[in-house]
Amino acid sequence: MSLARNPRPASIHGFALLTIAAGLSDLIESLLFIDPSSYEYLFPIIDWTRETVIVFASAMFTIVLIPVVAVWFFASRTARTIVTVMFAISLPWHLLTVWSAVTDLVQSPLDLLEALAVIAAIALLHSRASSRWLERNGRRPEAALA
Repeated sequence: MSLARNPRPASIHGFALLTIAAGLSDLIESLLFIDPSSYEYLFPIIDWTRETVIVFASAMFTIVLIPVVAVWFFASRTARTIVTVMFAISLPWHLLTVWSAVTDLVQSPLDLLEALAVIAAIALLHSRASSRWLERNGRRPEAALA
């Protein structure tokens, strides 16, 4: 992969900022409300303690940053596709979170912030300016074979 050279459009800046904000929101919530028992359903074989919850939350934040780096520095269309698939999988949860906030069902404000940020970030990633920038800067398969 080569580094993207052209200036990034505002939509790529927005995607990166909103994705990082969503990841930070999740990290902050995980660190503010450390409850090892709420993680036992994920991996029952792990002895969940406060420390393992902190490590897990930090690892999840790092995983969120990987596609941001791939899009920002390398204009990776593959990362865009992966982000889109992951968004499609989590879309029902995000819509339910927004609906719960609208209908006054008590939700964490950080959950609402995260849901709105993710929805806006994916919209920005698929904007016309982002698509053009990724097309110009992304490595073309035929160039890899030459």
